[in-house]
Amino acid sequence: MSDLGHSIPVMRWSQFESRCPELAGTDQRRLQERHLCLIGTLRLDGWPRITPVEPYLVDGDLMIGMIAGSRKAADLLRDPRLVVQSTVTRWEADEGDVKLYGTARPVTDPGHRAALYQAMTQAHRWPKPPPDDPAYHIFCVEIETAAYVRFNGPSWQHWAWDPNAGCASRPTKTPPKPPPGPRKITISGWSTNGSNGAFAAARTTSMFHRV
Repeated sequence: MSDLGHSIPVMRWSQFESRCPELAGTDQRRLQERHLCLIGTLRLDGWPRITPVEPYLVDGDLMIGMIAGSRKAADLLRDPRLVVQSTVTRWEADEGDVKLYGTARPVTDPGHRAALYQAMTQAHRWPKPPPDDPAYHIFCVEIETAAYVRFNGPSWQHWAWDPNAGCASRPTKTPPKPPPGPRKITISGWSTNGSNGAFAAARTTSMFHRV
């Protein structure tokens, strides 16, 4: 169980993989194909922070590393909650969108840290692994819930998983056609006019939830 009072237990990557292999396989492909993902952490003042990191699957763990003095590392040492998201490079979102919610556990074991350096060396084709720097922050991501969404033109596929409810796949959906005329779009809580992209004067309210 999470040490933050949640009723949903957190799991290592290998446990998540054994419980929901279909989703874990897709997530692994998306995270590894670019050696890059985004993580969301909480700053000291409560605002969210979004930053890129390199994800590695090492000995059954999803691991991430951060340089000494990293602000995002300070966030996680203070509050271990985070979200991991795959990079999205096209507006069509047909690559698939991975989201992992959980906590970050600091890694201090020398052998486990060395395994990450070895994985980094293989991924980047370095001549040899770098020496361990005690100031380099390494975390294992312990997963609480996961989701995957992939768009294919007008339809999309959605997977969701948590340890209690298990893994579920929603059928491919085709949204209804929008009415003719300009569309009203909400971007980061601001209303825009779809016909010319101009910002409206009034602030709108956005609801965020785990998907």
